[in-house]
Amino acid sequence: MSSPNRRRLDHPAGNMTATAPPPTIPLDPLLDILARTDAATVVRCAATSKPIRRAILDPAFRHAITIGAPCATETNTNAGGFVPAFLLGFSYLHRSLSHADVAQQGRPRPRFDAALLDTLEPVAARGGLVVLRQREPAAGAPDLRGLRVCNSLTGDTTILPPPTVDDEYPPALLAVTDAGCSFELLVADRSLRTQIFSTKESKWGAVVETRLPPRLCHDVPAAGAHPVVIGAVVHWLCHGCLHPAVKVLDTGAGNATQIALPQGYLSRMRCTQRLDAGLLLAKSADGRLGLLVAEAGAIAMWTLAAAEEEGSATARWNRQVVIRRQDIGREAVEGPCFSVRFMGFGERSGAVILQMDGVGLVRLDVGSKEAVVLGCGFEHVGQTDLFQLCLHETDLCSLLQGMKPF
Repeated sequence: MSSPNRRRLDHPAGNMTATAPPPTIPLDPLLDILARTDAATVVRCAATSKPIRRAILDPAFRHAITIGAPCATETNTNAGGFVPAFLLGFSYLHRSLSHADVAQQGRPRPRFDAALLDTLEPVAARGGLVVLRQREPAAGAPDLRGLRVCNSLTGDTTILPPPTVDDEYPPALLAVTDAGCSFELLVADRSLRTQIFSTKESKWGAVVETRLPPRLCHDVPAAGAHPVVIGAVVHWLCHGCLHPAVKVLDTGAGNATQIALPQGYLSRMRCTQRLDAGLLLAKSADGRLGLLVAEAGAIAMWTLAAAEEEGSATARWNRQVVIRRQDIGREAVEGPCFSVRFMGFGERSGAVILQMDGVGLVRLDVGSKEAVVLGCGFEHVGQTDLFQLCLHETDLCSLLQGMKPF
């Protein structure tokens, strides 16, 4: 009689050998591979087992990805697409309600004081940094003019000295490294004369004259038209021109061009939809310029077909539906006048925060094409100065530093 503690092994007829499990990859070569791969793969691998997670959370691995994996640490996530875990949360101020910082579940809370939005407006956000500029001060209010750069990861604030050129265009964060502790910020006036502030130099650089094409629209993009930076090229959406377009500044070549918006985009929008609220420049998962459009029946992303076409007046755009309105909420399709206001886009996470009439505040993930209604207290799209919001994102090193072991 067999022992009750002994396992019985049944073999299929004709097969008396058990299949051996595949060999495991030793940690050292695995970490060497991960240090050269994209951020999304690193985050997924950190959830597979305790030994791998411990090794990934080790400071030595964070140092390795800093020096060996630019694709995992750069603001531009071309190699790995969107990483939803990079969204820390967002801060908002509603003049008639309140202000608050909203953190994503399981993420560290952004170190940002939402009360700043009472007197300052966000004009750029990238790589964990938020750039603020004072609105027109009320009578008797203190003059807080000057750009402020707030680090959502550390809580530090840098007040920049005034540049030589007027910062009439929305500022652009060209480079953000070292968890936001090092950055370059570009400002431009109406004639696209530019200056760059560098934290490495702790001062503004020389004024640069940009070569302009003959028929460039001279209207300045609205303060809320946050630029999209791809490499050394800055893109602004200008919907105040006679023919709305994307203004393009190549900081390396020192020249400017203009891209026509997609043909037919306007006919897909509701007649009651404001252009300044229903269009948003974004970036695709593979790093191409994108345009989010609040259409009558859907939220769509138009993506520029190829980089070499950016300077062409007939640039080719490809349209893809991100999500249909009825998939966000039934209220969004029951009336003809419901409109949308895009509040912000996170280029690392692929998250879009928008306000939709009759529905409320919505987070839309461009990568997964899924939407979550965050709150119903903001279901009426009103004046843009009544509701201010900014997104907070992190990078891979900072995210790993905040992770807890199993």
